[in-house]
Amino acid sequence: MKSEGKCTKIRKMLPYHAMDALGHRTRASVDEHIRSCADCRAELDALKKVATLVETSELEAPPDMWPSIFARLKTRMEPGQYRGISAWLRTHRMQSMVATGAVIITLVGVLLNIQLQKEQPQLTYHTYLATHAAISWTEPFADKAALGLISTLELQKEADVKP
Repeated sequence: MKSEGKCTKIRKMLPYHAMDALGHRTRASVDEHIRSCADCRAELDALKKVATLVETSELEAPPDMWPSIFARLKTRMEPGQYRGISAWLRTHRMQSMVATGAVIITLVGVLLNIQLQKEQPQLTYHTYLATHAAISWTEPFADKAALGLISTLELQKEADVKP
């Protein structure tokens, strides 16, 4: 009984099996499947024949292959067309300017952020609570007694801590 899902997984590994490029466990799993599946076995045999042909063939590139490729590439380029990075910058002037501007803006933002972080005073629990109480005092639904008590207690704590 053949399982198409299993065959699909095994067929993906058959080229590696034909080239002896599978690990021991994976190879054993594939071998177990091909013993019971004639289609996968036939495909593996065909792949092994192709692998043998590729390994035994003595194909070499002609000696003039690369120079002829370079010559064809040069003839496809328009006459007077610039080459290199400076040519790219000349032909893509707007993209270059936008990218440079984005880098400059990013650097300025990072430097400003670093500078602003150095200048900000550290917010302690006591200063935060006192600031919150002072801001909340003007809110219509704030409990004035609780806010007054919090700010008074915090001010007393600060006075007790200072020599």
